Amino acid sequence: MRYHAERGLAAAESLGAPTMDVFLRVYLAFANFMSGAWEESLRNSTEAVALGRRIGYPRNVAFVLAEQATILALQGDLSRAETCINELKTTFLGSCSADRHVIGLAEVAQAAIALARGQPERTLALAAGLVTKSASTTAASALTPPYRLITLMLLAEAQAVAGHAENALETACKIGSLGPPDIPYLTALALRAEGLARHALGQREAAMECLIRST
Repeated sequence: MRYHAERGLAAAESLGAPTMDVFLRVYLAFANFMSGAWEESLRNSTEAVALGRRIGYPRNVAFVLAEQATILALQGDLSRAETCINELKTTFLGSCSADRHVIGLAEVAQAAIALARGQPERTLALAAGLVTKSASTTAASALTPPYRLITLMLLAEAQAVAGHAENALETACKIGSLGPPDIPYLTALALRAEGLARHALGQREAAMECLIRST
């Protein structure tokens, strides 16, 4: 994904196509986010936001602000994460109000912020709603698979923190069943969720084993 986004950016620059440039920077930011290069992703997305504002591309700006908020929340930078969400809501959400992709990503970010703020019940409400919508509504309304995984991980962590350890174990199993067992990222998320659930159940040795294997 990164390879093709970088090649596309080079083509967009040579063609003088700023709209294509914004779109590809969004993909590059997402590729870096999913591969763990979060600082690079934040830099890519900042560039995409600046260019999107300049040429008037509200949907992609809103998309990237939601993605930035999620990364910042996972990093613990809650003030900047909330600034992104506030800007998305006040400036761009009106023009994207019918776009479930954008709204869904904003809700993922808000779930991550709530969890970091020590509000697991709010995270439960947001994440459970997103998972239900993603599973039962049309493809146009559903979260993309990577964001569904992130949402399920947030749900499992919130369940463990809120005292719903058995539900967290079920969510861990759900994460692990979403793809083949040989996908490292999927396996790691499932093991981390199981580890948090088993810790909440008081099964410390089993929890430690899961968490070590997840790394």
